[in-house]
Amino acid sequence: MRNRFVFLLGLIVLSVSCSQGPNHGPAGHFSEGLAYVNVNGAWGYINTSGEMVIEPRFEQAGDFVNGYATVMLGGQVGVIDQTGNLVIENRYDFIGPFSGGIAVYSFEDNWGYLNTAGRVAIEARYDSAATLSEGLVRVKDNDVWYYLWPTGERLCDLTFATARDFHEGRAAIAVMSDDDELLWGFINYRGEMEIEPAFDGAFCFSQDRAPVKIDDLWGYIDNTGNVVISPRYSDIGMFTDSIAIVQMDYLEYEDDNGQVITRPVPDVAEGFAETVEAHILKRFGIINSQGSIITEPTYDLVLSYSNDFAAFRSGTFPDRFWGFLDAAGNVAFDTTFDYATSFSEDLAAVKIGEEWGYINMNGEFAIEPQFSFAGPFHEGFARVQDGLKWGFINKDGEFIWKE
Repeated sequence: MRNRFVFLLGLIVLSVSCSQGPNHGPAGHFSEGLAYVNVNGAWGYINTSGEMVIEPRFEQAGDFVNGYATVMLGGQVGVIDQTGNLVIENRYDFIGPFSGGIAVYSFEDNWGYLNTAGRVAIEARYDSAATLSEGLVRVKDNDVWYYLWPTGERLCDLTFATARDFHEGRAAIAVMSDDDELLWGFINYRGEMEIEPAFDGAFCFSQDRAPVKIDDLWGYIDNTGNVVISPRYSDIGMFTDSIAIVQMDYLEYEDDNGQVITRPVPDVAEGFAETVEAHILKRFGIINSQGSIITEPTYDLVLSYSNDFAAFRSGTFPDRFWGFLDAAGNVAFDTTFDYATSFSEDLAAVKIGEEWGYINMNGEFAIEPQFSFAGPFHEGFARVQDGLKWGFINKDGEFIWKE
């Protein structure tokens, strides 16, 4: 159970469209053996030896994806290959990453798709568009959404008030009800309405479970549309490795005897909160795909699982601390931290006092705290800040490049 990424719907945007332009910041992370860096206000690319292989000349730069990266020159966006050659002329307002040989682009507020040769694959005539997902793209045309094949042919004649990408052969879509409320359901690859719109919210399927909202609470349905985990959470995540992170809201108040009472909001009778002085506590826990609780919702925050560990935050200021949960939902290490991030390539960036370092999966420091910032490892290297200087280190903590 490695590289288990679990996230809450309300905390991380789930458009899954990946439609992002050139990135910002002092340096990116390594992707396909290259990382973009800023030198004297211009962006170029270094290799894993720290050598500048694409000279800094761009106003903005992005990660390499499938051999191509988006860059900006003269205020316009184009695409380069890994030699730095401009393979798509810088004449567009936006170009997303390539997927399945096409990339979403924008020109004069119209959206379409280009192929890797820079030729138009789908004409830019749409109000909005998303990156290819499971062989289909979604586009917005005159305030409605529908799906296209990469040829530009429509999946079906159905249109939707809003729509999400395909996952596990289905896509969450919404239609407007007679009461002008959005109702969510799911269509399949044949363009058929497989699960009728009946929910107040919905996200994509993962491991045969899809988050749905009924009234103000979230639960899960199976691939037949049946509710298999009753709605009682204020926010929930997608299942990965048969677990999901959930958020439960609690009502905390004093009873007539002055005793502090904490109750899950779904268990509180309607209108009761207005009769007492109370406040809402948001707590995070973990459930399995049957809805059974693995870890009670007691934490202030739980981050994504990765390498079988999830960083959590607990306590109240100034005694708030961070730690890690293991795959069974138990506290993993005795050590606590002032801040912690998810594991990446077997190491996690953590903060003690004002300095960042990295721990291994035994909870031991592999790289002692010494940085003013530490990012995740990608392809064996991490972006860090040493004082006011940015650079990249290897897993021995040695700089391969520094401003």
